[in-house]
Amino acid sequence: MSIRAKKGKAGELLVANELLRRGFDVFLPLVDTGIDIICLVGKKPIMIQVKESRAYPDGRYWLKMSEKSFLKNIADNMFYVFVLKAENTVNYLILPSTFIYKNREKLDFGRTGMINFYFKFNDKGEITETRKSKLNLTKFLNNFEILTQPQQIT
Repeated sequence: MSIRAKKGKAGELLVANELLRRGFDVFLPLVDTGIDIICLVGKKPIMIQVKESRAYPDGRYWLKMSEKSFLKNIADNMFYVFVLKAENTVNYLILPSTFIYKNREKLDFGRTGMINFYFKFNDKGEITETRKSKLNLTKFLNNFEILTQPQQIT
């Protein structure tokens, strides 16, 4: 297993641990089909794709994902959990796939077939997308409760 794959798996296990700690039933698929974790909310399955990023020297986080993979997984029960790691801190940005899709024109859906995300915390502890949209994403920061709320594509 490559170093990159090991880091990705470590991020998935961090999210699974956090979900278990919060009382969710967690299932890890044996085959990666773009869904890293399945958890149950009541009897409804919630699908989660995990992406991990470490802080860069300027305090910014950057990660990317395939636009093609993203577009095949848009659903009201599909979420992306971005693991944002700094020296001694781990934060989770939990974005519904429907939110990302709704804001695709504001985000960096690239010409390369990749979606790039750039995040940064400000002095108030708020987190924003910094490259293009300047969207304030603080309501999604460490908000695992969002997994229990139905999402709609609007």
